[in-house]
Amino acid sequence: MLEQQLSPYLDCQRWIVGYSGGLDSTVLLHACQTLLKRLSSERAVHNATAPRLPELVAVHVDHQLMPQHLDWVAHCQHFCERQQIALELQTVDVLVDGQGLENAARNARYAAFSRYIDTPHHLLLSAHHQNDQAETVLLRLFRGAGMQGVGAMSTIRPFFSGRLARPFLGIPRGVLQNYANEHQLDYLEDPSNADDKFDRNFVRRTVLPLIAERWTAVESTLARFAGHAADNERLARDLAHLDVSSGLRGSKTYGECLQIEALSILASYRRANIYRFWLGTLGEKMPSTARLEEIDALVLGKRAGSKLIFRDYSLHVHSDGLYWVSNTWLSALDGFFMQPLTWKTAEVLAVKSIGTLCVTAGGGRDGLTPGEYQIGVRADGMECRLNGQSKPLKKLLQKAAIPAWLRDRYPIIYCVQSDGSRQVAAIGDQYICDDYRCPQGGAVNWHYDFDHQATKQLNW
Repeated sequence: MLEQQLSPYLDCQRWIVGYSGGLDSTVLLHACQTLLKRLSSERAVHNATAPRLPELVAVHVDHQLMPQHLDWVAHCQHFCERQQIALELQTVDVLVDGQGLENAARNARYAAFSRYIDTPHHLLLSAHHQNDQAETVLLRLFRGAGMQGVGAMSTIRPFFSGRLARPFLGIPRGVLQNYANEHQLDYLEDPSNADDKFDRNFVRRTVLPLIAERWTAVESTLARFAGHAADNERLARDLAHLDVSSGLRGSKTYGECLQIEALSILASYRRANIYRFWLGTLGEKMPSTARLEEIDALVLGKRAGSKLIFRDYSLHVHSDGLYWVSNTWLSALDGFFMQPLTWKTAEVLAVKSIGTLCVTAGGGRDGLTPGEYQIGVRADGMECRLNGQSKPLKKLLQKAAIPAWLRDRYPIIYCVQSDGSRQVAAIGDQYICDDYRCPQGGAVNWHYDFDHQATKQLNW
C-alpha cells in the first residue's frame, strides 16, 4: 500500500527523503528503497528497458536543539549504512527571530533540504500523514486562518527548483506503525513529542483524542475537510485571476498596479480575494485580516499620496492606481543613482531591474542636444528653464505626475560646466530645458524596469 503511494513520482531523477530517524521518516525511507530495489530487480530479470529509476538520497538535518542530537545523527548513519542508502548530514543553527521555535526549525530544515534540489526533476519527499494533516487543520483553525491556511498541507507543491511531495498524506499513522512493526524497523522517539507546551503536541495528545471519543473518524474527516478547503481556495484564486485579467490591472509605467475605480465597485469579499491573489503573485506573504482591511480602506479612500508600509514593501495610491512598491527595488534604485553616471546621447543606458535611458533618433523641437551628460537625481534648489522661465524641479516633477516615492529617484540629466558646476539639461523624458533643445536632437526615453521576479533577487 505504501509503495503504491510512491509510484506517481518515478519519473523524477532524484528522491531526497527528509530523514529524522523517527517512525514516519524511517518508514518513508524504507518504502522508497524497497520499491526501487524491487523495480530494479524486475527489470534485471526481464531485461527490460525503461526510464532510469530515481536516485535515492536521505538527508538528516541536525537542529542541535536536543541534548542527545548527536545520538540521532549516529542512529541515522547506522540505519543508512545497514540499508545501503546514501545519507547526507546537514547541521543548522535555528534562529528564532520572533517566529516561534517550531517555525524557525522548519525554515532552517527546508533551507537545508533546498541545497539538494537543483532541477525540476528533483523531488523532496516528506513523511507527513493523515494525522499530521488533521492536527494542522485544527491548529490553523484555532489561529483564525482563512481557506488557504485551512487547506493545510498539499500532496505536492513547488519547492525551490523542484517539488515537495507528501505521498502518505492520506494514510493514517497506524498504517505506518504496522509497516514498521512488520519490517522490524529501528527508529527513535523524539522526547519533545511528549512536551505539551508545543501547540502541536497538545492537539495531538489531548485535543484530538478527546474529540475522537465521540467522533471516531475525526482525523480522516478533518483531512477530507482540508481537501475541500483547498478546492475552495483554488476556486477563489481562479476568480481573482479572472478579475485581475479582465481590466483591473493598471498601467505598469510606475510598477505593479491595480485600478482603484474598477476595484471599488466590487463587493468587499471580492476585493479582499483580489488583494490576496495579487500580493501572492508578487511573492509576498498573505497579510492578516486586519491588514487586508487597512488595504481596503486605502483603496476606498482614494486619497492621492496615501500609503501603507509593510516589512518588505509598501502600497501607494497614485492617479487612480494602487501601486505595489518593493523595498528591495527602491534600495537598488538608490544604489544605482548613488554616484553620478556619465552618459552619451548615442548610447543606451540599461540596467536590468532598474531602468533604461536612451534617445530616439530623429530631429524635433524638443530634441535633446547630442553630447555627453551626467545622470543623477534632483538636488535642492535645482531649476529647469522652460519657455523663458525658471521652475523648480520639485514642482515640475509634481506637474508631470511622477509618483511621490519616485521623485527623488527620477533621472535628472545634467550638463557639467567648465567650472565643474552642473546645469539641468532635462528631467528624464518629461522636459528638456531651453538651452539644450535643438532640431538635430532626439526624444529622450526613460523606462523603469519593474521585473518583480528579478527584484526579489536584488539583495546581492
